[in-house]
Amino acid sequence: MKKRTAVTMFSGLGGGALGLQAAGFELLAGFDSWQAACDDYEMLTGSDCHCVDLLTLQPHELRARVGERRPDVVLTSPPCKSFSGCLPVHMAATEKYRSLSTLAERGILLLLEAWEEPPPLICLENVPRIMSRGREWLDAVGDMLRAYGYAVEESTHDCGELGGLAQSRRRFLLVARHMEQVPEWLYEPPALPLRACGDALSLLPVPVPVAKDVASPGGPMHRLGRMSPMNWLRLALIPAGGDWRDLPDGVRTPTVAAWSAPSPSVALDDVADPRLGCTPRPTVYGVQEWEDESGCVIGHACHDNGAWSIADPRVTCERREGSEGVTPWSETSTTIIAHGTHFNGPWSVADPRSITITHRIIAAPDGMWACDGAPLDVTTRQASHVVIQAADGTWHRPMTTLELAALQGLPLVVDGKWLELGGQNKARWRERIGNAIPPATARAIGESMMRTLQAAEDGRLLMCGEPVWVAPVGEEVSP
Repeated sequence: MKKRTAVTMFSGLGGGALGLQAAGFELLAGFDSWQAACDDYEMLTGSDCHCVDLLTLQPHELRARVGERRPDVVLTSPPCKSFSGCLPVHMAATEKYRSLSTLAERGILLLLEAWEEPPPLICLENVPRIMSRGREWLDAVGDMLRAYGYAVEESTHDCGELGGLAQSRRRFLLVARHMEQVPEWLYEPPALPLRACGDALSLLPVPVPVAKDVASPGGPMHRLGRMSPMNWLRLALIPAGGDWRDLPDGVRTPTVAAWSAPSPSVALDDVADPRLGCTPRPTVYGVQEWEDESGCVIGHACHDNGAWSIADPRVTCERREGSEGVTPWSETSTTIIAHGTHFNGPWSVADPRSITITHRIIAAPDGMWACDGAPLDVTTRQASHVVIQAADGTWHRPMTTLELAALQGLPLVVDGKWLELGGQNKARWRERIGNAIPPATARAIGESMMRTLQAAEDGRLLMCGEPVWVAPVGEEVSP
């Protein structure tokens, strides 16, 4: 059998490439503009990933980096920040993010121009909102592909189901089949049942609280985060499957004040140090009413030396649904995003496994609650580890970075050691993990493409019970 080849564009840390490898493809090259992601890619796949600016890369340069062989399949996942619902519409319209948006179109153009014959199959993955916010780029991409002889299909899928993940992950997939090279239909991968998040997280040890200078079981990416005692208490009081809206009033996270009222000022006594022989000026930490005139602007003006703060009524924001959410051990996780934390989404878990409990939530018959055990000072802001048993008998705690990788289906052990991505920045780790295509999803897509390519080479009709993904142009196909 002919060895099939693949290239990944906007490759990230290599999740999609790993999946194509598992489907039997030989990786010719990966491309990304982030060196740390390229390093992760090479560590995980053993294949080359080139750190380049795809806005300036030319088709002949792409071909030279790939080598003599043209790929059979290209998987591309252009930056999605400007298309995502996580970015406000007005920011998505700025020049910075519009420039990022053009990468979707630029990447496809490079692929079409790099070889005498373009790749037989192309798949573009992105967030579903690209179908509205990125409509002009998608239309341009579709027009280009059709002009080069492709049949094109746009659709959304739960990529968690395609990969059988412990995470529900709705994504947009544009699939293009070059009709002359691949006359056979391309079929959708079969949908698989979603798994419980506990199925994935149980592959890792319980992230026990350890001191900062002590190695964590599971490696650096499996280190348990520190929070204030009040935030540990909040997690314990949120029922599994709930979020910040389920908190009792006494411990609920403060919300934004009404825009019609000025923000309260900070008590001046907190900064009046008698040893300095001076007192702060009367307007320090002052907050201006929106309708009032400002005082005289001075050099080096800032909030802590005058009334240079404002009660701005133009900001309209609400706390994200799911913030401080707690996912039950037996249920599927929601979509893992870049920079996901327990504060901005439901990436805490009700862990039922055994661990030493220091505090316990006791529910009273009248619906009230109490915290039993060692004294718990909720007034301190000092971040620490606090193990509180919730009323359901589990430990509600933030997921670690390695657990997010597990939900994405990334390999947890590499060369006999727990997975550790490049660098030491947890936020950057999570960004690369959240942006990745889950390997199991890419494998399912790759296996479907492999069957179609082989059938086209053999000149036979492919019989498949799955819905047709990309049919010949002009033919109606019922699922």
